[in-house]
Amino acid sequence: MKILVIGGTSNLAKYLVKRLRPEHETITMGRSHCDIVYDFKDSSAVPEFPGSIDSVINTVAHFSDQSPDSFIESFAVNLVANLKLMNGCIANRVGHYISVSSIYAICDLQHPNYGDFAVSKRFSDEAARLFATRFNLPLTILRPTQLIGNPESIHHHQPFYRAIIQKAWRGEDIIIYGSHDPKRNFLHYEDLAEVISRVIKDRVLGTFVCQYPADTTLAEVAKTAIEVFKSQSQIKFLPDKPDIADNVFAYDDSLYRLLDWYPQLSLKNTIERECQIFQWEHK
Repeated sequence: MKILVIGGTSNLAKYLVKRLRPEHETITMGRSHCDIVYDFKDSSAVPEFPGSIDSVINTVAHFSDQSPDSFIESFAVNLVANLKLMNGCIANRVGHYISVSSIYAICDLQHPNYGDFAVSKRFSDEAARLFATRFNLPLTILRPTQLIGNPESIHHHQPFYRAIIQKAWRGEDIIIYGSHDPKRNFLHYEDLAEVISRVIKDRVLGTFVCQYPADTTLAEVAKTAIEVFKSQSQIKFLPDKPDIADNVFAYDDSLYRLLDWYPQLSLKNTIERECQIFQWEHK
């Protein structure tokens, strides 16, 4: 197959290209350092696809910095650019469009992560389904949970998780505000890349969440990191501080049942890889 990966320098795209290139001709598109240069923030720019593309995977996402301009940009990139790419698929007779959305698209007003990113992704998903139905474009929407596996991305998108790893490495105490041990669900980039590869292979269409089969808590992350690093760190709760909210959703494995495959990389597997990176960096 000939596959076009949009947002070719994103963390997910890097894992995707590594997974897909041994089996498929894989081309990247993005604002820089890609096979095809395209600026998703330019509302007048029209994407031009190379010929005979079988599948397009859109990994682009904009996370707001809370400014008004960035708020508007969230919708320009997450919604409008997605539709423009789908229109490019129609014009070039692409057989399958995969939009990587976010599990936050199902947030309600009470969820701690409800905001412009979540709303722009939800509206984007709704518009994409309408567009795909009206113009007969085979569509898959994937809504992954919190992603881990790339140290640079973790530092930016999962700062508390990263801080736990760093503190365990240094042997420092790990502090959790409140008396509640907040739940999280972490999925490895590599597992998501495998899911996407199988979605393309089996041509699975529809809208699906992508979660790790088991939730964890921040204390469990800390305990695992302490075990892996053989650290002297202690876990301490500060009950006089406000509790940290849970950030999980009801588990749904409908996609995994269709693919007959489940994510393989556990939290311990991931932190063991982190350990190797830390050891290499601190030689």
